[in-house]
Amino acid sequence: MKDIFERDLSGEMVSMDDPEFHKIYSVITNAQKLIHKLNTQELSPKEIQELMSELTGKPFDETNTILPPFYVDFGHNINFGKHFFMNACCTFMDRGGIEIGDHQPRHQPPQAAHDL
Repeated sequence: MKDIFERDLSGEMVSMDDPEFHKIYSVITNAQKLIHKLNTQELSPKEIQELMSELTGKPFDETNTILPPFYVDFGHNINFGKHFFMNACCTFMDRGGIEIGDHQPRHQPPQAAHDL
């Protein structure tokens, strides 16, 4: 049986009543704390790199640049390539996954889909 993260990422319906939902909620609340720090403190490029690595759970390349504010709902489902530049005021809804490759000149990530 797939865990809640695999089910969520694959697009399966995940209820707040699911016995494992606390795991997703923990990632969401941690992401909000990290994003608050990114958006409200004056951080060095190295500190931003470390924060983004913690947010995504993956190394964030030193060639990448993010201009805050930046907003995200989850964080762990974003994969950044190298030489990526993000201008201010981006919002990523990454529960369905977002992949950004190397040297992306213009990227418009898809947003999470919701059934009506």
